[in-house]
Amino acid sequence: MSTPTRESRRPQSAFKALAAPAGGALTLIARATTALSEGARNWLAPAPGFASPTPSAEPERQTAFSAGRALLISFVVMVVLPAIAATVYFAVIASNEYVSETRLTVRAASEEKQSSGPGDTAALFSKMGLGGSKSTVQDSYLVLNYLKSRAVVQDIGGNEYMESKYSRPEIDWVARLSHGKPTEDLWKYWNSMVVPVIDAQSGIVTVKVYAFTAQDAFDISTRLVALSERLINRISERSRTAAVDEGQIEVDRAQRELIDARSRLQVFRNQSATIDPVAQASSIGDAIGKLLVDRGDIENSMLTFSGTLAATSPAVRIQKSRLDAIDKQISDLKKQLTSSNAGDNTLSTELATFEQLKLKQEFAEKKYSTAQQSLDHSNLELEKKQLFVSLVVEPGLPQYPLFPERGVDILLVFALGFVSWGILCLISASVLDHFV
Repeated sequence: MSTPTRESRRPQSAFKALAAPAGGALTLIARATTALSEGARNWLAPAPGFASPTPSAEPERQTAFSAGRALLISFVVMVVLPAIAATVYFAVIASNEYVSETRLTVRAASEEKQSSGPGDTAALFSKMGLGGSKSTVQDSYLVLNYLKSRAVVQDIGGNEYMESKYSRPEIDWVARLSHGKPTEDLWKYWNSMVVPVIDAQSGIVTVKVYAFTAQDAFDISTRLVALSERLINRISERSRTAAVDEGQIEVDRAQRELIDARSRLQVFRNQSATIDPVAQASSIGDAIGKLLVDRGDIENSMLTFSGTLAATSPAVRIQKSRLDAIDKQISDLKKQLTSSNAGDNTLSTELATFEQLKLKQEFAEKKYSTAQQSLDHSNLELEKKQLFVSLVVEPGLPQYPLFPERGVDILLVFALGFVSWGILCLISASVLDHFV
């Protein structure tokens, strides 16, 4: 469905399209007048060979008289009466119309930061309206389509708001919005009173608001700017929420996995009564090493006294007892580390389980850290892509009405009627010439 234009609301604006061929219309009327004159003379002229008209020529005279009277009546009906009606309407009845204009564009936060830097020629041209990024133009089309849609009529207040602005009794009956209009008619009237256009090169949207008081035009224009900002904020928030929610889901999943890994490791420590099997194994290894050193010292001491002391001497027996005790300690410590029986709960078995749980915990921590960094990065990127409405020209309060252009509109009505009457004359003359 084609969108009604501003020119389709008042009758005077529809005649502007006929102003261009005005010169050709005058030529057409001249030809029609000449043809009608020739036709009238043919009807009124006596037949060849007769000096004066005969009674048989009387019907021809009456026909010509009827044609002339019809021509006069048609001129009055098609030219004079419409011109009088247009004069009365535009001079007395037609309400004044005020126009409030605003210009806006949609920009991203990244563009704003770039434009704040010194020597940014591209940003300078963009602010001057001499160029815009592809994304800026596309985002501006969102505002343009919104301002032309039915949604903006409902968002601005629907029938109640529109009738408060355009259904006042002081507005003339031609331009006034009737009460209780359906949504379709309300939308058509809206598009005749609010005209947004876009500059495809710079992405600047120019919005002209027509109203019957200066304050109404300013109020509607200001409200449209607020609605455009709300639209862009809603689109940005929706995009932001979708991306952040997805990243937050990944963070929550990684957090649950990390908590589960830490819980499993805690359960293992409680069951094994070991905080860190790796550290415990290292401690046992150090103890065994120390016992082996002591055992070597005792053996060396026994070799030293073997030539001077008897094997049954108290000193030798004491050294042997110490050597046996050390061997037993070493054996017990080695049993804590490893065992040939599969069912024994040794430190090596606990160490293998601990390493698996520890590895899972470290993997979960890494995954959680990566998800959190990804979420933070998404937030930063979204901040750069945040859209906002930038006002190039703020809404202004009109100082005087621009419409209707009374003299021009009256002349256009007269020209339209005159051209139409001329065409009718030309068609009539052609018919008369055909029957002569």
